[in-house]
Amino acid sequence: MGVRHNMQKYDVVTKILRSVGVTLTKDDLELRQKPLLKRCMQKWLPAHDALLEMIVQHLPSPGPAPGSGTRAAIASSRTRSGRLASLLR
Repeated sequence: MGVRHNMQKYDVVTKILRSVGVTLTKDDLELRQKPLLKRCMQKWLPAHDALLEMIVQHLPSPGPAPGSGTRAAIASSRTRSGRLASLLR
């Protein structure tokens, strides 16, 4: 009964994952617990794609004003962290 119960759990999990667009390979399904969860999360939200998209969307183009975009981004970061620090005091 234990093996059958575990297979039913994995059937439910794979059904849920398919509903959010995650498909697992046979090798993925052999993983257990934390490694399986990690693989599911990697496939559901690939961090490298999300990070690249954030960089592309939020960094200014280097063409029109070389150097000023970097200075502005650093200044903006310092202002935000300064406000955060004052709120935490």
